[in-house]
Formats: sequence, structure tokens, C-alpha cells
Amino acid sequence: MVLRLTLAAIMFAAATPLLAFFGTPAGYTLSEHIQSSGASGIAWDPAGSDFYAHHNGGIRRFDTNTNTFSSTLFFPAPVGKYFDHLAIDPTSPNDFYVSYSSGTNAEITKITRTAPDAGTVAASFDYSAPAHYIYRLAFVPDIATVPAALRGQLLIASVDPTFAAGVYLVNKTTLALTKLIDVGTYNGNGPITFDSQGNVYAAIPATYGSFAPAVVRRFEAANVAAAISGTPVASTQGTDVITGADGVWNITAMSGRREGGQDYIYYSTYEHASIFRFNVKTRESRLFMQGFGGVSDGYSHFAQGGSIAFSDPADDFQPCGGGSVRLAVPFTVYTPGYGFYASVFLVDPASNSANVAQLVVSQQPTSINSGVPFSIEVDALDGTGAPANAKVGVIAEANGAGSLDGFTVVAGPDDKLNFSGLVYTTGTLPETFTITIELTDNPGISVTTASITVVAPATQLAVSAQPSGVEVSSFFGVTVQVRDGSAMLVSQGSDAAREVTATVTSGPGNLWGQTTVTSVGGVATFDALIVDEAGAYEIQFSSPGLTPVNISLTVTSPTIDDDDGDSNGGGCAAGGNGGWPALLGLLALLGVAVRLRRARA
Repeated sequence: MVLRLTLAAIMFAAATPLLAFFGTPAGYTLSEHIQSSGASGIAWDPAGSDFYAHHNGGIRRFDTNTNTFSSTLFFPAPVGKYFDHLAIDPTSPNDFYVSYSSGTNAEITKITRTAPDAGTVAASFDYSAPAHYIYRLAFVPDIATVPAALRGQLLIASVDPTFAAGVYLVNKTTLALTKLIDVGTYNGNGPITFDSQGNVYAAIPATYGSFAPAVVRRFEAANVAAAISGTPVASTQGTDVITGADGVWNITAMSGRREGGQDYIYYSTYEHASIFRFNVKTRESRLFMQGFGGVSDGYSHFAQGGSIAFSDPADDFQPCGGGSVRLAVPFTVYTPGYGFYASVFLVDPASNSANVAQLVVSQQPTSINSGVPFSIEVDALDGTGAPANAKVGVIAEANGAGSLDGFTVVAGPDDKLNFSGLVYTTGTLPETFTITIELTDNPGISVTTASITVVAPATQLAVSAQPSGVEVSSFFGVTVQVRDGSAMLVSQGSDAAREVTATVTSGPGNLWGQTTVTSVGGVATFDALIVDEAGAYEIQFSSPGLTPVNISLTVTSPTIDDDDGDSNGGGCAAGGNGGWPALLGLLALLGVAVRLRRARA
């Protein structure tokens, strides 16, 4: 999102120190390096261990040995222009691309590095006709899984004067632009990133300058590659993987990477400056690093910087894994009433404590449904079998024909490790598999679960026993089955224990009684339903995500015997002493506690 704060104005605010802003993620170490002014647009040097960023008047190198910025500018900022972003070509590490813009134009400058803190301008392009605001520069991964036409290409996210957000290809020689994606007409634009297949993810703010939830839209790599020599990909061709309903605050930076055989996107938020980790396949986000104050402390903390950057795409950024990949997070915040604060945070995987001697599975399912989330709990113990007093990180791997997805790497500051939201998907049903859990930095310490049976997931409901002869104010029952795509009963896995709810979709009266029950072995038994008026009804039985089922029901007035033993069709009810009120009174006298729920669509 295009958000800027005038730092000169901010500096007039009270400068009371705000202390450290981020809580350390479990399984990592965190170091903070306070700055006199903000840093943004971090880009790690592919040929070294330092990174470059916009800081104190232009692009400077951050020396990770001294944890300080160089006193010598690598490239000075143009007068009167805002910094947009910086990118270094991974395949040509001496080629730097930096963008600065004003309210009317933007430019990209290509710089050839000649020394750690010196370079010469190789090319420059002014995009003032039409004007562009360039938000992000990013290189597509140069790997075999990406379409050949996209590999290693430089793309930018930009907004033109009509507020049309787009993604453009930058010619690395001439710096000319080719539009690849029409993200859409919005009052702003957001960062872009890629997965290991080259699919493009574009963050979109709801409204410029607002704090409404953001959207992340995915564009397929094949379509984007075809647009290089064809027509830009339309906004409608994208798929929203994060929607407004997810309630994600405005996204300032995204970085896609592959870990443990899965694609993840790390993204940061403007409000409260937190970092989240998004699983591309399961589309689940989890908090990775919490910003200062949380989300409800009563203060407004606005994070600037627009960058989260990893030092290497290598897959060793695992909690308690002792890896060499580092995460750099620039953090510039303004809190009304407290003032301005700037830091650079470095996040490194910690190492496991040496006293972890064994892992034990303390909770696991015996059966699951293919594609349906489940959980496993593991205990870390020392050599005596007592809980290990350590930070522990573990990774889960499936031993079967299918794939295990979700957050398969977890860590904790204590000995309990909970894999929640795991999803195992297989096309060979039923199947039996196991899961091996091992320390992230010591695979020799591991444990394997008992066998887990995989069955088909639930897709629909079906009525297996339907009532007849139902009268007003009389209990009746219905039996509903949870079934799979082949109409077979789902008797195993978490889908076998689903909440099923009965509601009236048409009819003159109301449905009372126990209108929601949990199925047992895939069978939901409704044995305490009551309708309070006579007539024709449609009653629907539903469970989230499944195709519901309806029944038609004719409810008649009750037949009650009079004092002489003759049939009197409802005379007692007419006198006010029978029917529904009488039933409630009788239940009260018998001391039966009945929980009544009114369910009507």
C-alpha cells in the first residue's frame, strides 16, 4: 500500500524511547540495532553477507559484522524524491536497481557496483509519461520450476495517475516497462512476491490511506509469462488467496520462499508491525513475530520500511534448526504521544538444547479424512525421561503415498510441541501411513507415530430415517448420515464427528428442541425435535462445507381423548389446557431439564 510519513514532522514528536518492539519468535534469536533514522527496502547482497537499504540520505551498506550502516553512501537519494524500493539481481550481483519517485513521476536507476560502497550509473529511466508510483521491485526466482520466459526477470508493482495498479516487466538493459498484469483500479498498490512455480502474488489495499483489511491476489505463472509478448493478464483472472474477510491489516511487504517442501509467504502489516507466515497450499496464516503493543493496546503504531528480506533462498530457516539463513526487518514506527523510533532487527534460527534426548508422541489420531485438518502433539524429554528444559523445534514428515501439508515445522519455548492444522491428501483410499517427527537440527532424534488410517472426506448429508405421523407438540426423530463423495458413510476421522443443524426453511411454525447434534461415527441422531404449528414443512439439515439435505414433513393437529374416552380433535387444546403449554408444564413437574432452541431460517 502507498503509505508515507514525513519523518521531519515526526521528529517533532516526543522522542521517549519505546524499547524493543518485537517479541522473539519461538525457536529463533532476535537482535535489535537501533538507528537514528529509518531504514527501508532491504536487499541482501547475493555475493556476500551484508545487505543494502535506503538509510540516512540514500542507499547504504549494512555491515553484519559490526551491525552498522556504512558512513559512505553507495548511491545518494535524488533531491525531493521518495525512496520506493531496491533490488539486486541474484544472477548478476553487481547490478543494483533502485527507484525514487515524487508526486508526478518515478524513475529507476541501474547501478553497477565497483566497490562495496561505490558504483556507477549504468542506466536511468524516467516514467513521468504516464506518471508511475513504483511500490516494489522484485526478481522472479531463476529456477527450473518457473516458466522459462519469467525466470530471473525483474518485475515492479506500480500505480499510474488513474490509480490503476499493475505489475510490469522491466527491461534490465533499457529499463523500459511492459505491463504484465492489470491488478485493477484501486486507491493504491501493494508489494508483490512469487512462489517456487513463479506464480505472482499481489497485495491490494482496500482504500488508499485506510486501515481496511487487505487482499492478496494470485496470478498464474503461465498467464503472466504469456503476457510478456501478448495481452496483460486481467484482474479477473486472478484468485484471491487472502480476502477482506480474513481481516489481515494492510500489507507492507511480502517474501515468498520454499521451506520443507512447501511454499510460504512471509508478510508484514503496517498496523502494529507484525509479521505473518502464510501457507500457500492450505491458505492459513500464522503469526510469526508480534509487533509492539499487540493489536488492542489503545495506541496506534505505524510501521514503515516496506521490507522483510531473507539472506538466502536456501531451506534452512527452521526454528531451533541452527541454520545460516537470516531474516532482516527494518522497523520505523510513529506512536502518537510517544514519538519516533527506528531499528533494524535480525532474526536467526536458534539451536536445540543438547539435553533433548528423545521425542514421544503424546497425542495422535487413529484415523483422518483426506484433505481435512488434524493435529499431533509431541513431548520433548531429556535422558532421564523428564521434560526437557529447552527450546525445541521439530519437523513432521509423512511416510505414505500422499502429501503432508500445513505447518509441518513447529517450535516451542517448552517441551510441548503441537502440530495443528496438518493436512494429509492422498488419491489412494483407504490408506495407512505414519508420520516421523524429528529435531530440526538433529534428525537422529526422532519418533514415528502409530499407523493412521486415511479415509475419504465428507461431502454431503443424507437422511437415513425419516419421521411419519408427526403431530404438533410431539417429539419426533430424524437420523442423518455424514457421507463421502461416493455416498458412503464416513465413520472414521474428524468428519465422523460433525455438528449437524436442523432448521425450518418453509412452513407456518417453528422448530424447537435439540436442533444441533454432533454425529457419532458419521451418524447424527435427532430424537427430540418439536414443531409448534400444524402444516407442511421443509426442514433442512446442514453442516459447514457439506451439501445439505432437506425433508418434507406434514404436521397435523394432535388427537386427544376426552373424559368419556371419545376422540375429541383438539378440544383440550382449545380450552388452553393441552398442546405445547401442557407439554412444557408436564416436563417441569417431572423435573426434566429441557434445553429449547428455536431454529428458523
